[in-house]
Amino acid sequence: MPRTRRPDRRRRRTGAPRPARDRRSARTDRGPHTGGTGSRVAATRRRGPPGRASTIGFPWLQPVYDEAEFIVRNVIRHYGGWWSGRPSELKPAPRQDVAAQIADLAGGTHALLQRAGSLADTDLRLACHLADYALEATPGDPRVAAEVARLYTLRADSEPGLMATNLYRSAASYAQASRPFA
Repeated sequence: MPRTRRPDRRRRRTGAPRPARDRRSARTDRGPHTGGTGSRVAATRRRGPPGRASTIGFPWLQPVYDEAEFIVRNVIRHYGGWWSGRPSELKPAPRQDVAAQIADLAGGTHALLQRAGSLADTDLRLACHLADYALEATPGDPRVAAEVARLYTLRADSEPGLMATNLYRSAASYAQASRPFA
């Protein structure tokens, strides 16, 4: 945030973001009480009109590093704990075993990856989930590694925040090296 010595500007810069933050926190608190799981509440996007922060005179409120979705997830984790609410995730099976079963159900790793590639134009989030399963099912396949790296590079290029961009670029690097993520 730009520095200022004028009290009226300081009040405007520090006081105006509070109502938006308080509304976000209240919605986050209500989410689990209305039947929403932590991941569902965090994935629900509530955004104002495009460019809203700059149109109301607060250009420093743009999500350059962190994003509202990460903040919501942290609030949920702080108050609700680490568990997602899915019974299978309380004591989960090894991720690699789950990935192998999903790939088998899809008709093989390459079929799963082909579906991920076709989803990339419309739903990059879902495409990356499928790509993760493909890489975890067969981490030694160079074609799988290259396609997963390509998908994560696309995702990194589409992200506005620095944190997500860097994490997805790291995921692309891991995939290129045929290293599963967990």
